[in-house]
Amino acid sequence: MTFAELAVVVGVEIAAAGASGAVVRVASIEDATADAVVFAVDAKALAAALASRAGAILVSAKVLVEEAPADARVLTVRDARYAFALAGRALKAGAGTGGVHTSAVIG
Repeated sequence: MTFAELAVVVGVEIAAAGASGAVVRVASIEDATADAVVFAVDAKALAAALASRAGAILVSAKVLVEEAPADARVLTVRDARYAFALAGRALKAGAGTGGVHTSAVIG
């Protein structure tokens, strides 16, 4: 899913200048790559997420982000854990599309 589609799933309106690229999986901050979404519920986790390669970062609104640099990857949500679960469910649902049908004959 695109960054904009992720924003819709988690209930955030974003400016057109938001991050670009596809998000295809959820990940821990330590294992995040550009195609992953992570979450942060406190300042320490936010700092780690901003330093990671994550393509999208869900941040709880209660986290003070005043000192955080502007980052197009950040989506501020009411509850980052819940938004992360929504994102995971949406990504899992989309994972079943495409593929090879069980009746396909190859070769």
